[in-house]
Amino acid sequence: MVCAIFAGTAFAEALPQAPAAQEDRQGRQTASPSQSPQPSPSALPSTQKAKINAAALVEGDGFTWDAASKTLTITEDTGDYPLSYVGRPYQDYRYTAENLVVEDGVEIGSYAFHSFTGLKKVTMKAAGNIGEYAFNSCSNIEEMSIESCGDIGKSAFSGCSSLPSISIGQCGNIGDNAFDRCSALKRIEIEKCGDIGKSIVVRTDVETIAIGECGDIASSAFKDSGNVYNPPLKTLEIGKCGKIGSSACYGLPLETLKIGSCTSIAGQAFAQTHELEILELGNCESIASLAFMSSGAPIKSFTLDHCTIDETAFYMVKVEDLTVKNIEAIGENAFQSATINSLTLSNIALLGNSSFAGCKGLTKLTIENVPKIDESSFEVYDSNFNNVETIVLRDVEYIGNYAFYNFSKLKHVTIDGSCGYVGAHA
Repeated sequence: MVCAIFAGTAFAEALPQAPAAQEDRQGRQTASPSQSPQPSPSALPSTQKAKINAAALVEGDGFTWDAASKTLTITEDTGDYPLSYVGRPYQDYRYTAENLVVEDGVEIGSYAFHSFTGLKKVTMKAAGNIGEYAFNSCSNIEEMSIESCGDIGKSAFSGCSSLPSISIGQCGNIGDNAFDRCSALKRIEIEKCGDIGKSIVVRTDVETIAIGECGDIASSAFKDSGNVYNPPLKTLEIGKCGKIGSSACYGLPLETLKIGSCTSIAGQAFAQTHELEILELGNCESIASLAFMSSGAPIKSFTLDHCTIDETAFYMVKVEDLTVKNIEAIGENAFQSATINSLTLSNIALLGNSSFAGCKGLTKLTIENVPKIDESSFEVYDSNFNNVETIVLRDVEYIGNYAFYNFSKLKHVTIDGSCGYVGAHA
């Protein structure tokens, strides 16, 4: 037995031994110099890196992927893709990526992230153009921050049905149906943008849109052209814009409309906005026919200053207190059949025929520095709807025949300044 043990020990000692771990001066073990070094993860292909460490950063063709934070970062222009998603190098992260970061200057092509249903947050600081349908059907995005970007293509964010609000610093043109089918969307804020396309918020719950400055606004911009999928838009505020197209907000339940300045307002742009109570309109070169037809809940108080008002522009409007001043021309029938309680006209160069004919509810009328009042300007269709007791006229040069005929409750007329002609039965 002793010999067997000795023989075994001798045999073990005869075997080649692996170099022992060495100790440094502080007693820590260090690898022997003869040990072969293991390859570093950086020296491996990306697929092997991911296997070695699931949280490692994967670098792909124009993107990086961080599994730990579930963040997909786009580092190069994506290019355009067909609806079938063929060729997207980051396609494998369609369901796993929750955060998307677009680096500065990067352009997002058409269908680039179509149906990336894992996405919850999108961040862009200074992106390039965003192509058509780029984020279409990204149904779980809950937060989107765009400090600046180029043009936003047609239906770019259509179907982002979990997105409650959108904030954009600056962008280029906004394409048709850009936010269509964003069913949870309630608020849009844009500091500055280019032209705005058609039907950008149909099939949404948008109640408030605030735009600092924009270019032209297309026809039916904020509504469905077929009036089927209109948003419940209540507040629209625009600091400065170009042309506002026809039917831009036709029939919407607007309660507040504020426009600092605009080039022109086309026909029926705000017609049939029956819930409108607050209307503020700054510099506007022209207001076209039927632009505000049948609007007002009524409008509480409204001032028109420095613009041209086309015929029937405010046909059948409802407003409690209306002031119109510094106007080149008020077109024929501009306020025909309107409901107005108090009316002040000041510094009007041309007052068109029947411009206020058939007005109802009028109780107070003040006219100053209006050269001529024709016989039909204030024609009364039914004296039962006219309650004016006092008229004040200042610097009115010509008062036509029957100018205030059928003002059956009129008791006092004050004429100040020069008046060259007062017609028969005026």
